[in-house]
Amino acid sequence: LSLHDALPISLTTASPLASYTMSQEIQRQMDTYVIQRINTINADSNVPPAYNLSTLTPLTFSTVEHSPSSGDQDQEFIAITNPNSVSLDLSGWQITGGVTYTFEPGTIINGTATAGANANKIYVAASRNGFRTRTVSPKGGESLNVTGGFQGHLSNLGETLILLDAAGTQRATTTYSGTPTPHQQWLTVTEIMYNPGGDGLAEYIELTNLSTTVTLGMTGVHFNTGVDFDFTGSPITSLAPGGRAIIVRDLAAFTAAHGAGHPVAGIFANATALNNGGEPVKLEDPLSNTVKEFAYSSLPPWPAADGTGASLVLLRPETNPDPALPENWRASAVAGGNPGTDDALHFTGNPGDDGDRDGLAKLMEYSLGTSDSTAGSLNLQPRNGTDAGQPFLEITVTRQLNADDAVFLVESSTNLGAWSSAGATLRTSTPGAAGAVTEVWRLSALAPGDRLYVRCRSTLR
Repeated sequence: LSLHDALPISLTTASPLASYTMSQEIQRQMDTYVIQRINTINADSNVPPAYNLSTLTPLTFSTVEHSPSSGDQDQEFIAITNPNSVSLDLSGWQITGGVTYTFEPGTIINGTATAGANANKIYVAASRNGFRTRTVSPKGGESLNVTGGFQGHLSNLGETLILLDAAGTQRATTTYSGTPTPHQQWLTVTEIMYNPGGDGLAEYIELTNLSTTVTLGMTGVHFNTGVDFDFTGSPITSLAPGGRAIIVRDLAAFTAAHGAGHPVAGIFANATALNNGGEPVKLEDPLSNTVKEFAYSSLPPWPAADGTGASLVLLRPETNPDPALPENWRASAVAGGNPGTDDALHFTGNPGDDGDRDGLAKLMEYSLGTSDSTAGSLNLQPRNGTDAGQPFLEITVTRQLNADDAVFLVESSTNLGAWSSAGATLRTSTPGAAGAVTEVWRLSALAPGDRLYVRCRSTLR
């Protein structure tokens, strides 16, 4: 509606509005009533004064209760303190990071001028009902300013929280270290067979205790996303240091594929199964603290394991890598996977040695699956082509898939001085015998007449 172009209001001549257009009447109301009302409010000593956030002392995260003594994660909370004398409007502010929460319209955090213990704090609860059931302070019945609940749960492993104002400007941040439980420290998912081929019944997930000294009790440890399974009542009640446990989709199919004698804890519950296209997986400890939560995928950049009969194997599990990152996984060295065992090779010796004097360092021979005692050469098979009219260079190389101690890189240069792996894209990966894999790498598009140099490089992880 354009107020400036509005027609005069049609009223009787007795009406006080009869001589005004709509835009004129709006202005008259502003001048006569609205501005007068604003002045009256501003003169009221009970109304908080206006403030400029940039001139105030920043709010702080004063408490992060990530591990309630009750073990009930719904009793988690975040306390924010206002060190200023004035109260602040938190409408539309957000907490992001480990958890997320948007403050509701009209939410106020009182200033220090407000009387009462903890009056200048606001408690953001994981669940308002959960906060009321707390038996230790802060808890319900203490006349506290409580809001919530936030999305997610605070991690015992530690994380960062950020407070943003309604405009998205950061107003506070905190990083806490956390106090992980033994399961969060040492238990991890080390192998996932999500598409074994055939009828698909030979699926399994493998867990490993990474500790060299701590035995983990497994009663109450459970999966509740991806597949369902609870170790309570299973044959495996504890995991010794370095111990492994396997949960399978179908015991008969698993035994037919891998034989007997594996540390099988049981079968997936509630007719659950692993999705061939990928899905989230969540493992929790007996107190329902998150141990591992991630989503695997059958698509790049995740390793090619869908339909090949290979499993996903966690790289160098002893370092407890983040399972949410695809670069921390590889396909198993052989079809069918390796439940209950480790199929990784382990490098020994000096990476730069060249025992057979063939110009390939010992670490490169390890990466390629060749021997440093038998002279050989690096066999790169180049191919030029075009894709949608754009020229490209592809190379084919065979390397050792389970040489987990090494990072294998395909790099290119236009001047033999500056080398980069950024322009190389893995196109296909074809498993071979004894852990060998043949890969096709495509290099960045070239202009006619351009010269490109290619090399392979191997470094220790």
